[in-house]
Amino acid sequence: MCVVKGGVRKLRIGLALGAGGAKGMAHLAFLQAMEDLGVRPTIISGCSIGALIGAYYAAGLSPKDINSILLDIDLKDMTKFLDFSFFDSSGIIKGKGVENFIRNTLPVHEFKELNIPLKIVATDYWKREDVIFESGDLIKPIRASISIPVLFEAVSHNDTILIDGATTNPVPYDILKDKCDLIIAIDVTGKYTPSPTRGISSRIEMIINTLQIMQSAIVKCKGVDTAVAIFAQPELENINVLDFHKHEEIMLSVMPHVVKFKKDLKSKLNL
Repeated sequence: MCVVKGGVRKLRIGLALGAGGAKGMAHLAFLQAMEDLGVRPTIISGCSIGALIGAYYAAGLSPKDINSILLDIDLKDMTKFLDFSFFDSSGIIKGKGVENFIRNTLPVHEFKELNIPLKIVATDYWKREDVIFESGDLIKPIRASISIPVLFEAVSHNDTILIDGATTNPVPYDILKDKCDLIIAIDVTGKYTPSPTRGISSRIEMIINTLQIMQSAIVKCKGVDTAVAIFAQPELENINVLDFHKHEEIMLSVMPHVVKFKKDLKSKLNL
């Protein structure tokens, strides 16, 4: 059931949090908007940064708590949890430091310990299809789901090689359809625009941005905007996946979308 101001309403609300690296900090603004209205999801699905934020929230942390944790991810402090590997590796970053960061900041480490049911999406590298985790260990599925190709090493799990869930299902609303009466989906892929001062992207930026072009195409192809009750897609212009230091810019740019989101949510729930 969904708890709303004025009492309990028998409405199952699903929340799909999409991929986008640092742009995923925008998810917190939408979560806070739901909190402001006294609305909590009954189930959450997440991909990449959406899986991480979804896990924090499902574990009982508030948007403000999560914000404080993510603010520690700053370019000045990247060396604290990023373990670089340029040789004999499927990614520039091994990922063990990130995994330890998640383990140390997430209050629970098993799906069964979460306050809200959670589904995490990763991708089977060889089968080219999404893999959904919803039980057992929580840390490795998150680590797999955020494994952006080339940037992070792939994850080996039960004779399977797992990579970023965004390569197959960047906004995993569809895995909630049989569990909900109303689905909210938030796409934080963002967009990139040419600028005289930006110049040509670096090799890594080129690869990652190309992946995000593909993600946007998947979202459009799946018709997420018409398939769910409420769809939020903030522009988040020219924000790269590791731009956690642009927190204020991200939060400011998303505010008009949050205003519309609250209005839509009130309308759908008759608040």
